[in-house]
Amino acid sequence: MSKLSGKAVLMYLFVLSCIVSCSDDEPDFPESNDPEFYTSFIVSGEEVRYTAGEEPYYMKSGTDRDEHGVYRFVGELSDFDCTIDNCPGSVRFIFRDDTVLTENSSNIDQSLRTGVVPFYTPYDSSLIGVDVTFNSNTSKGQQFYGLSWDFGNGKTDSKLNPTTFYHPGAGAVHVMCKTLDHDSGTVTTNTLTADFTEDCSVDFTYQFATGQIAALNTQTQGSGNFSFEWDFGYGFMPLSDQPPLDFSGRDTIFVCLRATSDEGCVSTRCKTLLVNPNYDIAVTDFEYETELDYDVFEEHFSEFTMVYVDEGGKVYHSAKYEQPAFAGVEILEVSDYAENERGSPTKKVLASFDVRVFGNSESDFLDIKKGQASIAVAYP
Repeated sequence: MSKLSGKAVLMYLFVLSCIVSCSDDEPDFPESNDPEFYTSFIVSGEEVRYTAGEEPYYMKSGTDRDEHGVYRFVGELSDFDCTIDNCPGSVRFIFRDDTVLTENSSNIDQSLRTGVVPFYTPYDSSLIGVDVTFNSNTSKGQQFYGLSWDFGNGKTDSKLNPTTFYHPGAGAVHVMCKTLDHDSGTVTTNTLTADFTEDCSVDFTYQFATGQIAALNTQTQGSGNFSFEWDFGYGFMPLSDQPPLDFSGRDTIFVCLRATSDEGCVSTRCKTLLVNPNYDIAVTDFEYETELDYDVFEEHFSEFTMVYVDEGGKVYHSAKYEQPAFAGVEILEVSDYAENERGSPTKKVLASFDVRVFGNSESDFLDIKKGQASIAVAYP
């Protein structure tokens, strides 16, 4: 059994960032404005089309090698000249070689052949846990405060945006972020009790106006219907059962929200809220992102992965969960093409596709249908 762990596994399975080589060499992602390259598809009822050579669209071709020594052949179209990972408004096509060869050699002619191409699916691996990255947002500049994290798994940290790991079946854990205001010495607290491996959590946003609550908005992760109870210092109860909530004259209050779904998801979020927006104290809120870690059973060959990034920068992957029955990718034609700007040889690939790409959970997905593509992929 071949195994990977940590971020390397995520790169292999989900291609979560711009394709990076496991060798010391940087991948070839030169830009081309050749109008022969395009992709078009329907997503959320809207047609999306990128055509390289038409402003502002760009085509990039590249190749990399994973931990097994298997090359991947990559073509990406984006709607602007992007040099960062996971460019907003982009779609990436990733074809995997069908064998392991020595460095700088591949079996691309056997890998890219006309016909149906299988998807990577979770059945090729087993879940070993989830990495959770917490992204903090504090009301004062970084030089005026310090953070202290307790992740509920025996780990602590003081970074602004730390990452920690939870094993499968960890259940609901209690995460605490304390903020020390260097000027006043005041400590404020923000906590979250959630099950990250089951993608069950709750959050809320708020707004005050002259000491009165002007807006409360709940946000949940998880399936099913949720009921909500709030604690403004009087115990948990529905918002409709709360006594008059007047916080005039207060600078801050500590509020908790508990969400319970009809499928058994229970999560609690507690925050120090700024009633007075002009109160000069460091208060931290945070969000989180999850990335699943897998052990790979075998060296799987000749598979396909799609990465789609919407205009807002949200990343979707075809490989996170099993593809539905309608999904399929077919290579229609493959031909030799000119070298790219880095001097790597390329192939021109014509393909059709129907793909489901997943965001933060199995229920968070986009169906990409009636897709056509003419792309270039590089190879060693």
